[in-house]
Amino acid sequence: MSRTLDWWDQKAFPPWVIMDRLADIILSYVGGCIVEIGLGKSTFVLSRHAKNFGVKHYAIDTSQRKIDEVLKSGECDHDGLVIYNGRSLDFIKEFDDDLGLVFVDGCHKPIVVRQEADFFIDKLLPGGVIFFHDMFLCKEWGERHASIGKYSSTYEVRLELEKRDDIWCLTFPYTAVACGLTLVLKRPEFEYSCEELKKLGFEGDWTYKGQVV
Repeated sequence: MSRTLDWWDQKAFPPWVIMDRLADIILSYVGGCIVEIGLGKSTFVLSRHAKNFGVKHYAIDTSQRKIDEVLKSGECDHDGLVIYNGRSLDFIKEFDDDLGLVFVDGCHKPIVVRQEADFFIDKLLPGGVIFFHDMFLCKEWGERHASIGKYSSTYEVRLELEKRDDIWCLTFPYTAVACGLTLVLKRPEFEYSCEELKKLGFEGDWTYKGQVV
């Protein structure tokens, strides 16, 4: 029998393994550029995919120190890397590009994350994906943060996103430093709505004109 990992085990897999393994598939089918809010180890992961696909990788952060660390590492040596030293809400005022993949791990205030979500969902190509970090508040992290007077409320935005009908939303509670990685996929335009299926003769119990399908 294989061993089941503890959900909080952060050594078995790299923190961004899910995003890393899905990025090739997303970019292959959707195309478009990459946008990253908040630089870190994720920057190296996304930069590698941007280089492989020959697309732009917009990396945004308010910290010049983080930007310098990324540039000095030598792991982001491709012409498509575009560094923006500033706030994400200022960046989006200037951004206008075909968008396939986004990673959001910057300001954790719900009022900011909501604006980022609304903007990037609208900009995404059909089938494009946004990865949000820190939207799953596990008990361990919640108690640890509360003990020092630090409260995370980005999960509120996830609950709002899950109610939208123009996207599909799924949260992985493991990896990503046990803080959750929420995947938001923009629904493809060619998907039938329930009303359209009914017009074709499909019914709610998976029958077609009275016949089980």
